[in-house]
Amino acid sequence: MYDAQPPKWITLDMDSSVSPTRGDQEGTAWNGHFGCKCYHPLFVFNQFGDLERCALRKGNVHSADGWKDVMAPVIARY
Repeated sequence: MYDAQPPKWITLDMDSSVSPTRGDQEGTAWNGHFGCKCYHPLFVFNQFGDLERCALRKGNVHSADGWKDVMAPVIARY
């Protein structure tokens, strides 16, 4: 992908999102910020917009909950 030269830097962007649900799926919960029952997944993208890693989380967790468990393997890989 990068021929023989690795990139000089890597930018990683971590974002949470909302994934609304209908019914009583395991892990779905009311999230007052988004105003719905949902999952609250966490994503890590690189500077090219490629998904590096993600985690499906319960709907009522804080945006930063579990960030290290998601980010650490990406950093270790690089």
